[in-house]
Amino acid sequence: MFLIRIFDIILSLIAIIIFSPFYLIISIIIFFDNSGPIFFSQKRVTINQKLFNFIKFRSMKNFPNSNTGDNENYLTLDLEELKKIRENYITTKSSDSRVTNFGRVLRKTSLDEIPQFFSVLKGDMSMVGPRPDPPIQKADYDQLIWIKRCKVKSGITGLAQITGRSLSTMDQRNSNDIYWVENKSLFLYLKILIKTPFVLLKDIN
Repeated sequence: MFLIRIFDIILSLIAIIIFSPFYLIISIIIFFDNSGPIFFSQKRVTINQKLFNFIKFRSMKNFPNSNTGDNENYLTLDLEELKKIRENYITTKSSDSRVTNFGRVLRKTSLDEIPQFFSVLKGDMSMVGPRPDPPIQKADYDQLIWIKRCKVKSGITGLAQITGRSLSTMDQRNSNDIYWVENKSLFLYLKILIKTPFVLLKDIN
């Protein structure tokens, strides 16, 4: 929708300006907390199964040779073959020992996500949509659900994020994501955006 894209541009610009002081502060703390790259970059899937560079502030220890799950060939592999590869890919969990001390703060406050406003401005993401997955996680979905999720741009927040976040089951998250795909509107977009800060503040407390 054209109006949603206009809001994406305006809101991402505002967010980039508001959060600009945080970039230097967070970068310095990440470096001293656990030396290594400031940013975590990974290929992830957005609308029409297009890949884009997904960037976050790094919240985990640096493992340069780890399987990042973002090989674009995973999208074309036979599903059974992909599932076998998926078994060796470790998804981050809430109590993950790989998360750094400061990384836990970033994740709790969602400040690790703020570089994604540049992806929204560029048009790879929207402010609202299903969270983007790396190609390897295609194996986690019923393929009809995967195809439906890829009919819209991935988002910074979404219906799944304001109704349970990480406490939701996979089925609940999928149900919320598909609801957005099938009922996408400016009204629902704004409703999700308005609710998001309140959910974040509730989770922090």
